[in-house]
Amino acid sequence: MDFDLIPIEQAKRRLSSLRRPIIGIFDGGSVPHRIWPYDRVLRLIKTLNERGYSVVVVGGKNELLLSLMIKRELKLPNNRFLDFIGKTSLLEITAVLSQLDLLISTDSSLLHLAYAVGIKTVALFGPGIPEKWAPGGRGHIVIRKNLPCSPCTKFGYTPPCPYAYRCMKEIKVDDVMDGVEKAMKGE
Repeated sequence: MDFDLIPIEQAKRRLSSLRRPIIGIFDGGSVPHRIWPYDRVLRLIKTLNERGYSVVVVGGKNELLLSLMIKRELKLPNNRFLDFIGKTSLLEITAVLSQLDLLISTDSSLLHLAYAVGIKTVALFGPGIPEKWAPGGRGHIVIRKNLPCSPCTKFGYTPPCPYAYRCMKEIKVDDVMDGVEKAMKGE
């Protein structure tokens, strides 16, 4: 038996109830200033579902509040939504990512992991440096607002923001949806 295939087979089985295309969303990371506002994430999930995409949310225990908000605010059909927040190991989340059609993510390790397993990405960048850290090539879209103060991260340090992290807050759901459409077309 090939033990390396077990997590991938489990991921396939767990995602088999969803209709394609399947979009993953990760809104977390080690730098809190890079997180997109949760109200936008909720609207994005609803918009994706309305446009025929299934949605899988992923993340660790730090994103459990988002999971609770989704359950409380959104009534999503079982064949269009799965919540893996706080429920997977790194090996399992890698297997789940490999089964997605696209991942929408903040500047984070899961963004790079999705790129590594070969799925399309839409990356939300605010204080980070996309030219240095964003996945590149066809099917990989960066969403950022190009404010005069952004990017502000230097040598791994993100300073306190005098503008309340406008660089992330000004990213709109329509911006992300445009990125999804472009990435899905392989632009």
